[in-house]
Amino acid sequence: MSRKPCHCCGGTGVENNHVKTGHELKTLRRLANMRLKEMADGLGISVSLLCDLEHGRRHWTQDRIEKYKEIVSQ
Repeated sequence: MSRKPCHCCGGTGVENNHVKTGHELKTLRRLANMRLKEMADGLGISVSLLCDLEHGRRHWTQDRIEKYKEIVSQ
């Protein structure tokens, strides 16, 4: 199965808000030195779902974004 490349345009040249959001949150997680597994556990979701969210393959909910930012700031 082919996946979209990991960059803001997803290979289309058109920036998507959900992709931009995912990359911004991924950067916050990395700056906090958190592993993908730690964040997924904190959000109560699978690692594969979190990976898809961070890479823009799935859409974020506002509640999940707020929880993500809360976990990173701890």
